[in-house]
Amino acid sequence: DGESIVNSSFVENTAGGNGGGVGVYRFLSHTAELDNCTFTNNTAGNNGGALAALSTACQVQRCEFATNAAIAGGGGAVYWVLNEPE
Repeated sequence: DGESIVNSSFVENTAGGNGGGVGVYRFLSHTAELDNCTFTNNTAGNNGGALAALSTACQVQRCEFATNAAIAGGGGAVYWVLNEPE
């Protein structure tokens, strides 16, 4: 059981913090699933230009990432940390 995002496009989104396209936080009791999604020209001020998954079980399949950026942190496309520091 979990949350799913399927057949979706995230284009030209911006986040001041993490996850310009999608941010998933502290979702350890279930798995977040992204399937057949596209992430294009998204920007995060910190980490994960397209996707930031922090303290989260996440499954990503058949997704495309193009021209995403993380300005001050890591993961221009994806930033994934299973155990987020306190």
